[in-house]
Amino acid sequence: MLFGNWEYDTDVNSLIQYDNLIDLFTNTIEETNEKWCIVDVARFGSDKTVISLWKGLEWYSIEVLEKQDTTVVADRVKEILRDEKIPYSHCIIDEDGIGGGVLDQVKGAKGFMANRTPFLNKITNKPDNFKNLKTQCAYYLSELINAHKISVTWIDDDSRNKFIEEAEQLKRADVDKERKLAIEPKNKMKELLGRSPDILDTAIMRMYFEFEKPTKSTLVINPITRLLNNRINGNQQASISYN
Repeated sequence: MLFGNWEYDTDVNSLIQYDNLIDLFTNTIEETNEKWCIVDVARFGSDKTVISLWKGLEWYSIEVLEKQDTTVVADRVKEILRDEKIPYSHCIIDEDGIGGGVLDQVKGAKGFMANRTPFLNKITNKPDNFKNLKTQCAYYLSELINAHKISVTWIDDDSRNKFIEEAEQLKRADVDKERKLAIEPKNKMKELLGRSPDILDTAIMRMYFEFEKPTKSTLVINPITRLLNNRINGNQQASISYN
């Protein structure tokens, strides 16, 4: 239990309820043909790159590449985009570390930088109260999972178990001096898991496109802001709207 390896985590700081996490693999959601490709590139000293494919909020494919250089990863991403008929603008690649080398070779794809400023609140025209973009996306991912708005349809028992373990470690961290919401740092998660939470990271990165859809000319209204406004107005059971 010291290292978080238990079946049912009741930690009050957990962002995702365990039952809702398990329901991911049996949820039924609205179908769409709009596809997205999410790429978490292996960091220095790591050995795995994870590529996730989505149709709307259905996570339908996952692929893990081991010990491949940036050129091989970039070529594989471009092959997937061609075969799956996914526009390059619907692909996002982790830009931190050596991921930037992959992004440079996949012209037109988006870059994800975890520590960049969160998306603007469309009401206040200021960044929401999150430490960074990754925190903003992680909180929204947890909201969607807890509301049964995401489904996982790929079949891979090893990846499934790893994702569940990683998602159980997605927890609130103490607010910083600026009173911004934060999540447990990645190095702590790596220490508890014994590996990098790369599968979870692709799910978090997928939320980028819920804030900024390249097929639209303007940003969508911040979905967390809308959810919080509904709660403030007394509608505790309001569904999350992200379109």
